[in-house]
Amino acid sequence: MTSPTTAHGIGAPVFLRRRALLGLLGSHALLFGPTSRAHASDSSPFRIVVATAPGGVPDVMARIIAQQITQETGRAAIVENKLGAAGALAAATVQNAPADGTTMMLVEGGSYAIAPHLNKTSPFEDLAPVGLAATAPIFLCVNSQTGIGNFDQFVSYAKKNPGMAYGSSGSGSSHHLAMEYLRSALKLDITHVPYKGAGQAVLAVISGEVKAAFLGQSTAAPHAATGKLRVLGIASVKRNTTLAPDIPTIAEVGGPAMDMPISIGAFAHSKTSARDLQVLNKQLGQATASATVRDRLAQLGIESSDRGMTPQQYAAMTKREYEFYGEIVKSVKLKAE
Repeated sequence: MTSPTTAHGIGAPVFLRRRALLGLLGSHALLFGPTSRAHASDSSPFRIVVATAPGGVPDVMARIIAQQITQETGRAAIVENKLGAAGALAAATVQNAPADGTTMMLVEGGSYAIAPHLNKTSPFEDLAPVGLAATAPIFLCVNSQTGIGNFDQFVSYAKKNPGMAYGSSGSGSSHHLAMEYLRSALKLDITHVPYKGAGQAVLAVISGEVKAAFLGQSTAAPHAATGKLRVLGIASVKRNTTLAPDIPTIAEVGGPAMDMPISIGAFAHSKTSARDLQVLNKQLGQATASATVRDRLAQLGIESSDRGMTPQQYAAMTKREYEFYGEIVKSVKLKAE
């Protein structure tokens, strides 16, 4: 099994089929040429749609970015919360908006890389990738009372206790599939216990209901600080010098190479012109590059993207993520609940 940076081969994700991918991959000639599509005026409001309720991490992140875009461009930037149908309502809102480069959707990678494998349709099939906004690393955490002090001890404990329970923020979540990747690589006999969100999962680890879980920094850090959790490693190819410089990678401590942060990116209307996609990409990149935004996102356990991805590069990245997670979903025989 390969990491998202090297995955190949099981076909493009459904949302990259049809016009969206063709438009992206064939857009270079259009970037500097005329377009017949009308563009919004510089005074048009800028919209960021999210599929979560106010106060959730994607919502807070969207509001931070919107505020920065307003400061940089002088244009009003607003966040719209469109809950329902596993992101379908939010995606429909973007697809029904004018394709003039003023509306985009901010979404976590699990929605476009994992969910399509569990459902017959994807709400993202008619949306065009804009760019990567940020990533949120996840960490392997254990209950401190287990006596597990390092990764080797974790593996030893799991092998001495077949069926050891581990938690996640939900079946089919990035946290769930990260542990399944680890289970497969190390041939562990462990049992998945899904919870309704990371908040419940971390409480289950602390109480001893489950012994381990992959968790985000904002969820794990407060409990690690009090000694209730022990953090064993980060599921990334290198240490995160911004958010957790002292936490080794899983590979560093003897596990498999893992490159499984939660990615957060933006999508726009499928008919958005190449020119407008570039404008959206530039606005997103400038906002997330701001020191103010970086600092505020860091408090949420999120790291602004420094990859400078074009829409084409982000489209390729989402394809790799889709293929990589698809292999795990297939190996686990996971189905929609």
